[in-house]
This record gives sequence, C-alpha cells and structure tokens, in this order.
Amino acid sequence: MLNGRIRELEHQLDNDRERHSQEVAMLERELIRLRDEMTQQLQEYQDLMDIKVSLDLEIAAYDKLLMGEEHRLNITPSNTATVQSFSQSLRSSTRATPSRRTPSGALKRKRTFVDESEDRSVSDYYVSASAKGNIEIKEIDPEGKFVKIFNKGNEEVAIGGWQLQRIVNESGPSNTYKFHRSVKIDANAYVTVWSVDSKASHEPPTNIVMKQQKWITGDNTKTILLNIDGETVANLDRIKRIVSTHVSSSRQSRRRSISAVDGNEQLYHQQGDPLQSAEKCAIM
Repeated sequence: MLNGRIRELEHQLDNDRERHSQEVAMLERELIRLRDEMTQQLQEYQDLMDIKVSLDLEIAAYDKLLMGEEHRLNITPSNTATVQSFSQSLRSSTRATPSRRTPSGALKRKRTFVDESEDRSVSDYYVSASAKGNIEIKEIDPEGKFVKIFNKGNEEVAIGGWQLQRIVNESGPSNTYKFHRSVKIDANAYVTVWSVDSKASHEPPTNIVMKQQKWITGDNTKTILLNIDGETVANLDRIKRIVSTHVSSSRQSRRRSISAVDGNEQLYHQQGDPLQSAEKCAIM
C-alpha cells in the first residue's frame, strides 16, 4: 500500500517536471520573440533619432540665418508671427521627443555603417544699405552694368566732384568714378552710372556712361558714395551667404556639420554626432 502511494507520487512529480519544462521552453521562445521585436524597434528608433539630430542641426542653422535677416531688415514680431510660430513648433517637437534609457544589465548593440560622405551647399546673396543724408545708393546690377543713386529729399543736390567707389572682397580690387563738377541730382530723382560695355545711352545727368571702365563684380562687393570732402555719405554691401552641410559616415559613427558663411566671415557653425547626441540603444 505504501509502495503504491510512493509510485503514484513519483509519477505525479515526473508529470509536473515535464509540464514545467514545457512552460519554461514556451517562455524562452516568447522571450526570444520579444527580444527580436525590441531589437527591431530600437533600430528603427535609432534611425529616426539620427534623422532628428540632423534636422535639428539644419533647423538651428537656418533659424540663425532667419534671425540675422529679421534683425538686418528690422522686421517687427507681428510681421513674422507665422515664421516664429513655425520655429516654436519645431523647437517644441524637439523638446517633446522622449529620451531613451538603458536598462541595468543591458547588452549594448553596435550599429555599422558603410564608409561614405556627402557635401551639400546652398548659396544666396543679401544686400544692406545705409545713408547719412538724402542721397542713397538705391540699386546695383549684380553683373556690373550700373550703379543707381537716388535723391530722396525735396531739394536739388549738387554732386559734382563726388565719387562712386566699388570694392571687391574688402581689400580686393576696386574702381572709382568721379562725377563731373556740373552734375546735379533733382529732388526725388535718380542718377544711373553705367559701365562702358552696358550699351546704355549717355544722357547726363540722369544716365551717365563711363568712358573707359566698367563696374567690377565679385562674391562680396561694397559700393561707396563719397562727397567732395572724401566723406562716406552712402554705401551698399552685397554679400554672398553660403549654408553648407557635410555628412560623413564611418563603420561605427556618423557625423554631420553645418556652417553658414557671410562673405569671408563664418557666421555659424555646428557639428554633431547623431550616435553620440542620443543615448546608445540597448536590449535586455
């Protein structure tokens, strides 16, 4: 009787062991499936983070350029509400991005990239002008055909002996035109000084064609109007602005740099490593 009870309990124990082994195997398979799914999701998240960091760098660069243009043009906040709202929404979406945490005891997963690099650049020109009196430099031709000055006052101004000077790249080449002693500019009127090869008609004082020279051109030019005493009364700057992006990828990292250059001066530069800007992905 006792031996029969022992055999029954041993049989029951064997059944429990077998059932437990099956449950453990099933749980291990489920754990493997969850690990694979987590690995895939983390890889997708890492890809999105790489894109996000790259876009953040570009947004920061263009935002810097936009602020510079708003300051230069003296644009009021009411005129830029749409732009500011868009910029704020971008910043908000950046701040709202959840951070990744690495669980304790987690295994770090390395990502690999093929060796590659990419360079992109966008260039544009911006113009800034100022004047101390009523005579201002109103317009210049990018191809060097003419320089146009304007009298915004209500009285005629004698500009005989005044000089128009063009300088390329600060200390680069320059040329100068000196107005005839009899030249005057009427109130609310223009005087245009044309290059010799412009094919314009010489009709002083409103249209003056230089005899033996033409306006020099370049990426960065400064046009200055000097009075008879050699004092600067007006100027107009035309400066080339370049926004360049460089992306380089090695087998274990990806770096991106963005810079903005005004003329010969670097206005803005930022670089980042998307893989170092965010925490490393990990799986349990």
